[in-house]
Amino acid sequence: MKNILFVDDEVNVLNGLRRMLRNRKTEWNMVFVDSGAKALALLEEKPFDVIVSDMRMPGMSGARLLTNIRGKYPRMTRIALSGYSDTEMVLESIKATHLFIAKPADAQTLSSLIERSLSIQSIISNPQLCDFVSGISSLPSVPAIYEKLVRILASKDASIDRVAELISTDISMSVKLLQIVNSAYFGLAREIVSPAEATAHLGLDVIKSLVLSIKVFEEFEDEIDARSLNDIWVRSQLVGNIAKKIARKEGFSQKDADQLLVAGMLQDLGELVMLQYFPESVTEGMQWNDINDGDALLLERQAIGVSHDQISVYLLRLWGIPQTVVECVAYHHNSEHFTGHELTLPHILFCANVLAEDIINGTNLSEKLTEQGLVAEERLASWLLL
Repeated sequence: MKNILFVDDEVNVLNGLRRMLRNRKTEWNMVFVDSGAKALALLEEKPFDVIVSDMRMPGMSGARLLTNIRGKYPRMTRIALSGYSDTEMVLESIKATHLFIAKPADAQTLSSLIERSLSIQSIISNPQLCDFVSGISSLPSVPAIYEKLVRILASKDASIDRVAELISTDISMSVKLLQIVNSAYFGLAREIVSPAEATAHLGLDVIKSLVLSIKVFEEFEDEIDARSLNDIWVRSQLVGNIAKKIARKEGFSQKDADQLLVAGMLQDLGELVMLQYFPESVTEGMQWNDINDGDALLLERQAIGVSHDQISVYLLRLWGIPQTVVECVAYHHNSEHFTGHELTLPHILFCANVLAEDIINGTNLSEKLTEQGLVAEERLASWLLL
């Protein structure tokens, strides 16, 4: 049975949560405490899988509690519970929090967040590696892009359009803003999959606070291999654009096409983790030996026990990125997931990866898409003209 810890200084709120989730008693062991100090004391006695904490509490704030937990128990999924008037406090807790939800929380939304948190914990089996990856709050950005963003935001004539355009070109910045804007805290009626739209929704003041004060973004260190970083960036952009063009040609909606563009950009998020923290695991200059990129994934697992696509899916699900995008990323190296010629969004992203490999390394792997019955020959020929 999974252990869930709820923290709120208001007894009435705790009682409400207890009543609201009483039908989950057979699945979860739920404990309710009224202070951060009691929560930390309890954590020293037994492990918990998820913590749901109020932000505004006397003595120890929720942000301080979650920051403490991130340092001591990084694998615990950290969910912030906060009122709509506490936006500033929510932003301050960005680095320590995986998911956000607004008060008063409804049973379905809260249960869904907890279920999603619990479901991802089996993706990375190594406990130490799981602790490490769960503790990542954001990933560094391309230095040139980061420095340009800081200059623009610090200037008097900063415009939201210029900022949105720049953020959309960086993998790390894009995923962080999508995490924030799609959180249950904002309670939007629809998912936002465009980094530019996420930027516009949050507004210039919030972006300035995140970048200049809270410093939620950072740049890669100087010793990072700039060539490898550029390769990841170029490939991600290429895959996303190919997938978007295919989707529009095949009659998919603009929203579907945008989801594929973002999925292509974010699919190699795990490679950024490896480049920053496990540079010895990065397989430079390797050409694919098949349409599933098998050799590279095998070498990654041998190096650190997990492949980049697994890390990507783990972080995207942990950060609450829209499920359609996560599903596309999950299968972008797995042809066994697809049967026949029926096109789905994950299917298109997989094919876009193969086409991108042919463009980048001059291979002819796209021929195997027809040989293995994944794409009809005439359809593939039309894609190659895009």
